Amino acid sequence: ADQDPQAPPSDHVGGQVVERDGVSGVVIDARAKSWGPNYLQFGMDLEDDFEGDTLYNIRVAYLQTVRNLRGAEWRTAITVGQEPGIATEWYQPIDRVRRYFVNAGVGYQKFNLNQYEGDDRVAEYRFTEATAILAAGRVFSNWGEFRLGVETGTGDTSLRVGDPDLETPDFDLGRAFARFAVDTLDNSYFPTQGAFLQTTYSWHRPGFGDDESFDQAALEAGVALSFGRYTIIPNVELGKSTRGDTPFYALFRAGGFLRLSGFESNELSGQEIALGSAVFYRRMNDITFLPVYFGGSVEYGAIGDDIDTDDGKAAGSLFLGADSFFGPLYLGAGFAALTGQDAQEPVRKVVEVRQPLSEVGVWYFLHPGACGGLFLLHRGLG
Repeated sequence: ADQDPQAPPSDHVGGQVVERDGVSGVVIDARAKSWGPNYLQFGMDLEDDFEGDTLYNIRVAYLQTVRNLRGAEWRTAITVGQEPGIATEWYQPIDRVRRYFVNAGVGYQKFNLNQYEGDDRVAEYRFTEATAILAAGRVFSNWGEFRLGVETGTGDTSLRVGDPDLETPDFDLGRAFARFAVDTLDNSYFPTQGAFLQTTYSWHRPGFGDDESFDQAALEAGVALSFGRYTIIPNVELGKSTRGDTPFYALFRAGGFLRLSGFESNELSGQEIALGSAVFYRRMNDITFLPVYFGGSVEYGAIGDDIDTDDGKAAGSLFLGADSFFGPLYLGAGFAALTGQDAQEPVRKVVEVRQPLSEVGVWYFLHPGACGGLFLLHRGLG
């Protein structure tokens, strides 16, 4: 028999051959793990560029699985720090084998975004944004999914840095989108094999609630290749806005760990983005429950309103990581050496401590049954 690709992990799987009424068959005994089916997730970011700019965030999420007979999941996340927010989403499989699903969520967040004229930063805005999303799609075994959805929201801006006469408009956003994703990585944070791909096309229209009319296409892809203790992961990220001018609240963003590491998180923005990188690391020990890795990255890319080769920025990082019981932990330093028109600026550096959301099981006396999965492509080094 085919195994349900979204069945829960088991402490024990056994079977025996039986015969009834002259017909032989196999009885499978699968016992779900004793921990779960609810999980606490923790994460944190700490970033410093040694020039007075710091960033810190602490995240806590609670994931409840097996909310009904179809294996629904409910996840709520809270962030405190310089980018505070709260979000909750419901994932509901529709059919018995959980190939089709609907996914609904709402969120509220605050974040900073820089605005540039050419290569000069002219302003830094503080955004407050509330959004709602509804999507439906199909899961393909344990390797990918396709979904269609709509998202709508509203927000406002305030000026943190810049000319006081600059406008701080309120805005509405709305889009329909199609997304296809593949993820065969063997580990979300320190993969040694597998590949990932995510491609999204969005239609922003007033009919969906947006102030403007434009399209956006985005693609991310990479593959993990290992040679003994060594792993290398080439990555590429492409994005382009078309059929209209993209408002500044919907621009592509870059900067931060492994996305032009020498820049602050989301420091760069534009209507087009093209990034390429190679992440490499080596496992340093043989401790099963606490593997430690040392590695780095080489990154190059451009982001802006009409990018070309003169807009390229080279960056890289060195990091020490561990896949602990409480999840992955990264300590790293990023560097950026600007090229083209920006070459006169000094080499930039950022030190960052990062722990993505990781899980701790919460056990209670309810039969866990089969569980589905929120298809959230949160990745570590992949």
